[in-house]
Amino acid sequence: MRLRLFAALLVIAACSPAQRPTPEVMPEVAAEFVTLYNAEDHDRLVTLFAPESAANAKRTRKHLPWIHERLGACGTPEFMWSHGKRRARWSAACERGALELDISLDVDGKVVALTSGAAGVAMPPELHAAAEAVLASLPWAWDTSRPFKHNLNLHEAIRLGHCTLVRPWVTGPFGALVHVRCDDDQLAVLSIGLGPKGTISEAQLYPSHKIYRGKLGL
Repeated sequence: MRLRLFAALLVIAACSPAQRPTPEVMPEVAAEFVTLYNAEDHDRLVTLFAPESAANAKRTRKHLPWIHERLGACGTPEFMWSHGKRRARWSAACERGALELDISLDVDGKVVALTSGAAGVAMPPELHAAAEAVLASLPWAWDTSRPFKHNLNLHEAIRLGHCTLVRPWVTGPFGALVHVRCDDDQLAVLSIGLGPKGTISEAQLYPSHKIYRGKLGL
C-alpha cells in the first residue's frame, strides 16, 4: 500500500508544471492586468493579488476608473526597467497618454505590491497645488520643523536646495510622481500624496537616478 502511494505521488510530481521564475511570469501578469483594466473587470483584477495584499488590491480597484476615464483603452505593456528579480516597471500606450505599472510578485507569481498611474495627463489641481507647496518649503535646514506626515528625506531636502516643478511623471486621483529641477541643475522626483481631507499625507524627494531610469528629456 505504501509503495502504491509513493508511486502515485511520483506521478503527480512528474505531471505538475515546474514553477517558473518571476521574471518569466511578470510579462504575463502585466498583460493580464491591462486586459482586465480595458474590460473594467475589477472583480477578476483583484484575483491577481496575493491574499496578504488585499488592501493594495482595494486601492488599485478604487483608482482605476479615474485612470481609465483619462487614458481610455491601452495596448500591450512594454518593459521599462526592473528593480531586482521580482519587481519591474511597465508602460502601456493608451488612447490618451500611457498607463504605467510598478509590479512586485511573490514566488507564486501573485502581486504583492502594485502602483498604477496615468502618464502624459495633467495632475488634479489639488495635487498640483500640494506639490508646489512642498517645493516652496525648500530648501530645508537641519533644524527645519517638518510639516508633513511623511516628511521629505532631510538630507535630500538640504542638499538639493531650491526646486521647481518641471512636469508630472505619473498621476492618480490622490497621488503623483513629479519631475523637479533643483539647484545646480540637479534632477529629482517628488512623490506627493493627499489624505481623505485633502491634506498632504506623503511627501518624499528622491534624486532622479534612484527612482527614474528612462530618458528624462527635461
